[in-house]
Amino acid sequence: MSKLTRLDFLKKVFSTGMLLFVPPLGILAKDQKDLYSWTDSAIPVFMYEAYIRGFQYYEGSDAIGSMKAGDELDLVREPDNKYDGFATAVFKDSSKLGYLPRDENISIANLLDSGMLLRCTVKEVNNNRPLWEAVLVNVHILIPSNKAFERYITSNR
Repeated sequence: MSKLTRLDFLKKVFSTGMLLFVPPLGILAKDQKDLYSWTDSAIPVFMYEAYIRGFQYYEGSDAIGSMKAGDELDLVREPDNKYDGFATAVFKDSSKLGYLPRDENISIANLLDSGMLLRCTVKEVNNNRPLWEAVLVNVHILIPSNKAFERYITSNR
């Protein structure tokens, strides 16, 4: 079985309506690019940090060698997951790495379900730790930018 490229994976996910992250604008049709154009100037607001759970059971051990801090990851909701109705899977390209922790994922799942766009990135990769603590990720919510909001957010940091 051949592996999907990230581009093919994103096109497939986008076409099914499961898109819950900011897609690379290059894969989108013009009208869709216009829809997401605001994300170029969006303000990322940190909201969550966690280790990827289940990393050792999925494709995490295969992917860890190519992962580094700053890599963008994809979040895909799995509302029909039989173990967790708030399950949010973490992907790198088309490789499923695992999930956001079950006891901490409700807010993220609710934001994704309501259509909010989130950005998930690798904060740290540590090959000396057990696999379930090898990759730390950050999740930011993307807030549309405008001058009034920029003044507010920068004055309150």
